[in-house]
Amino acid sequence: MPWLYRNYNYGPLPTDIASNFEATAIYELPFGKSKRWASSGKVTNVVGGWQISTVFSDFTGRPFSVVANQNLNANGSFQFANCVGTPKQLGTVLQWYDPSAFAAPSATAFGSCGQNVLRGPGLINGDISVKKSFSITERWNAAFLVEMFNVGNTPHHASPGFNSSTGTTSANNVQNSAFMNITQIANTGRDGIDQRTLRLSLKVTF
Repeated sequence: MPWLYRNYNYGPLPTDIASNFEATAIYELPFGKSKRWASSGKVTNVVGGWQISTVFSDFTGRPFSVVANQNLNANGSFQFANCVGTPKQLGTVLQWYDPSAFAAPSATAFGSCGQNVLRGPGLINGDISVKKSFSITERWNAAFLVEMFNVGNTPHHASPGFNSSTGTTSANNVQNSAFMNITQIANTGRDGIDQRTLRLSLKVTF
C-alpha cells in the first residue's frame, strides 16, 4: 500500500536553494569630461570613459536523494536507500557524504531516507568587466568591453548523481561503486562548463 509511505516522497524540490546572496557593483572612474579630475585637455580621451562592474554570487547546494536499485513497480516512486546513521558531510568530490551512513534496503522495501534529504555543493562565483567608452565623431561613439567570467576559475560541482539530461546518475545509488562521488559540473545556465572565460567586444553607436 504505497499511500502508507507517502511521507517518503515529501521533501524540497531539486531546484530549492536555501540561501542565496547576490551582489553587483558598477563604478565609473572619476576622470574625463564632466568628471572630477582630468576633465579637459587631450588627456581626457585616455583616462576618461572607464567603467568597472562586477557580479558576485554565493548560494547553498541543491537537494538530492539517495537511492537504491529496485523500481518497486510503483509509478512516480523509486527505492530510497536506508539511512542507518546520521549523514556526515565530508565535502570532497570523492566522498561528498560518508557512505557508511547509508545501506541498501531489501528488494521490496521503499527505503527510509526519503526525498531530497541531502544537499549538494554550493557555488561561489565572481564575474568582472571593464568598459572604455569614447567618441569617434560628434555622432559616432564606441565602447570596448573586456569581460571575465568565473574570475577565480572555481569549479562549480553538481550534486552526486546529477546529470544534465536525466537528473540522476549512479553516483547517488548506494549500491554503486561510485556512490557519493561527484562526477558532473553544475548547469548554471551559462556558456560551456563555466570555467574561467574571457570575452572581448566592440560596440559602435551612431
